[in-house]
Amino acid sequence: MKEFAQWKSEFGQFKDDESRRQEFFAELVRTLYKERRFPGVGCSVDLTAFAGLPKTCKEAFRNDA
Repeated sequence: MKEFAQWKSEFGQFKDDESRRQEFFAELVRTLYKERRFPGVGCSVDLTAFAGLPKTCKEAFRNDA
């Protein structure tokens, strides 16, 4: 998603064609919605509370991969 949002890599082809980019994304979402292996999951985080956590607790949530 990070590469898609910034038109990087193979997603560079969408840089000058926003309607095509939106259709591609819509088709991806429709595909995931139909596929039973990918259930919908949601989450929210209170960023103020998260920022107040000790550094050692926040490190467990890092995902720089």
